[in-house]
Amino acid sequence: MPFALFSHPFASYCQKALIALYENETPFSHRLLDQADPATFAEFEKLWPLKRFPVLLDDGRAIAEATIIIEHLDLHHPGRARMIPADPKVALECASSTDFSITTCIRRCRRSSPTRYAHPRSAMRVAWPMRMRRWIPAYAWLEQRMTGRE
Repeated sequence: MPFALFSHPFASYCQKALIALYENETPFSHRLLDQADPATFAEFEKLWPLKRFPVLLDDGRAIAEATIIIEHLDLHHPGRARMIPADPKVALECASSTDFSITTCIRRCRRSSPTRYAHPRSAMRVAWPMRMRRWIPAYAWLEQRMTGRE
């Protein structure tokens, strides 16, 4: 039975789980959490009362949180590419870098995007470059850590 992933395309942690599924060409059905489909939301709430996504349904068992989903897939349904390095020290560093990338860079850029504000002279559009300036050291730190790696 293929997996079912309950997620929303704009949620960065859902993207993290999707990358693992797509990378290993794991068959799954995507259960889009959209307010236009209350039945999917009701099913999702029964699986995970905390209502945080993504949630992977694996043969009736709900696996919540993106990192746990990836670890579950790597352990119980390994694909052609390992998602978690075998060396525990490298795995810990990998998890730290991934969460840093998602929380600090991707989410911050999306929230701060100048395209979110309709009027070209909006105060937020003008303030956007100033707000992003403080994240430049974070990008430099990540770039330094990733140099020479895949």
